[in-house]
Amino acid sequence: MRKRHAFIPLLCWLIGVSSLFGVGAPAPVALAQSQLLAATGWTAEGPGTRAAGEAEYGVAFTYDYTETGAYDGETWRFYRVAEQAGDLSFNWRYNALHSWYQVSAKVTAYVLHNGTTTETVLYQSNGTGGDLEALGSSTLHVAAGDTYGFRIDGSNFDSSRIFRGRLELATAPIIRSTVSGTAGSNGWYKSDVTVGWQVTDGSTPPASCPPVAVTADTPPEGTAVVCQAGAASASVVVKRDATAPATTDNAPPGWSTGNVTVQLTAVDSSSGVAATYYKVGTGIVQTGSTVVFTTDGEYTIAYWSVDAAGNAETPKTAVVRIQKDTLADATFQPDVTSWTNGDVLVSVAYPANAGNRLVSIDNATWTPYVEPVTVSVNSVVYAKYQEDGGTAWSGVSSYAVVNIDKQAPATTAAAAVDPGTNYITVQLAASDEASGVSDTYYKVDDGQAVQAGNSVQLRTHGAHTLIYWSVDAAGNSETAHVMDVFVNLLPDGESGRWSIADVLRLVKQGAPQQMEMNDDGVFDAQDLAIMLGAIAP
Repeated sequence: MRKRHAFIPLLCWLIGVSSLFGVGAPAPVALAQSQLLAATGWTAEGPGTRAAGEAEYGVAFTYDYTETGAYDGETWRFYRVAEQAGDLSFNWRYNALHSWYQVSAKVTAYVLHNGTTTETVLYQSNGTGGDLEALGSSTLHVAAGDTYGFRIDGSNFDSSRIFRGRLELATAPIIRSTVSGTAGSNGWYKSDVTVGWQVTDGSTPPASCPPVAVTADTPPEGTAVVCQAGAASASVVVKRDATAPATTDNAPPGWSTGNVTVQLTAVDSSSGVAATYYKVGTGIVQTGSTVVFTTDGEYTIAYWSVDAAGNAETPKTAVVRIQKDTLADATFQPDVTSWTNGDVLVSVAYPANAGNRLVSIDNATWTPYVEPVTVSVNSVVYAKYQEDGGTAWSGVSSYAVVNIDKQAPATTAAAAVDPGTNYITVQLAASDEASGVSDTYYKVDDGQAVQAGNSVQLRTHGAHTLIYWSVDAAGNSETAHVMDVFVNLLPDGESGRWSIADVLRLVKQGAPQQMEMNDDGVFDAQDLAIMLGAIAP
């Protein structure tokens, strides 16, 4: 009894060839080759629909038959009469579907000469169902008046009883592509892809194409890989996406006092996002990109996306916290608010219902609060707490410490000579980037009193030592600077050098106020001694 199977949905059957490549035939058999490729003059026999027609580079024979009766084998013939003698060299490709169960298919080329038939089996398959495909090369030797052609036999024990096929002939190469890689969804590959080519060509040397590797993700339309052999080409479109989508969320940080809507945004630059999934806590997985929360509590969302190629993103998480009955914020009290060059101690006051009390400097690591918080550099102190006996957290409050200055000011000095008096004036310029300069101090020579100011005029003849420094508003005192200054109040002598004659001449001029050497307001023996001490030896 014939074994029956339930109807299996018809698989997609590829009709036609990828491409055929022209190869010129030898001159002695050119006429014979042209009659092989002719689309007319053929007789087609067999059940169902059958035909001989023109193909891109030759002739194609097709048959299509569905029979629901009892099992029997079927045969189709396509033949014609040779007009000239010659060797008919050709490449062939066969595609067929003879159902799926206990399938057989056989393709035979034959020549009938003077009552004797010579046969060449091109292809034979027994037991393999589904899509059948084969290709190769062969030659028929014909004399004028011979009948030559092709016979296709097929059978199956399948309830569908489908017989459908196509045999294509050409004197050009026939190309078959093979694509290997990890298959994904919707025609995409999820790994590197290798496109190989099987070129059937009876010419010498035969045409060929090297394999091509696709190692990068392609755009949505894919990438065309081309085999070029001789005058024609074949191509196959490869779509590769080995990269999972990337999904982000806009969940607000900390605690919210109202309803929260979390938007999940997924992107995938190759095959595109197929779906976004999420679940809240241990709940069920749901599809969508919007998650709404309306009740108090702390929620964890796990979410991920899958692209059209089937790549699944590693799940990410986001936390949503809602406390509509707002808890009071913690408050802060620093020990000093004016400028200081020391640490600032910040005490945090929490409400009476505060349980778990936490602080953080610059919102880095949260630690249990230990009074007070020592701040050594200008920073922001953050505080929060969890309600005693509950799960809700307060909002995050903060206090910015901005009054610490531990860097001393910097002072520079610039000396200038008064051309009329030869007095030297030194200008002092101080700067401080934080608390600012409070005062600038200086002292001239040992034993002199410290004075405050930004300008010093030296009016006494001779060498002087100027010491200066500044102090900022935080109390930082700069390391003192030392500047050596020489004040020359003596004019040049007549001989170019200072002499006794010069001293006598100045005294006789009667302008003692112009010859004051020590800036005491009186021209006396001390000034004269300074003059005489400057006489060159």
